[in-house]
Amino acid sequence: MSVTYEVNLKVQKTIENDFENWLKGHINDVLAIDGFETATWHRVTQDESTSSKETHWTVHYVLRDLPALNAYLENHATRLRQPAKDRFGEKFMAERRILTPIGSYSRKVKSGAV
Repeated sequence: MSVTYEVNLKVQKTIENDFENWLKGHINDVLAIDGFETATWHRVTQDESTSSKETHWTVHYVLRDLPALNAYLENHATRLRQPAKDRFGEKFMAERRILTPIGSYSRKVKSGAV
């Protein structure tokens, strides 16, 4: 069963463009690891906690299964996170969580609807 690995970022506006350029490459590096299937990068636009001094982003990585995520966390995460820490220091914050699906729903369209 697939799993979503969510990374929530708070980035100071002073480094936003530089961080954005770094993040594009980082996402591609992560996607090159076995088990990662897709990534979707979101701008948080309706968050009351968003300040004018920060940009808030969320990246959702979809992985094949939980063992693939565990392999990433054990074998790759520290190495791939370190360049951001070295380059941007305290000017950004990342929070992560793991989402496992319980159910999936779709909107049903009535036949004959125009």
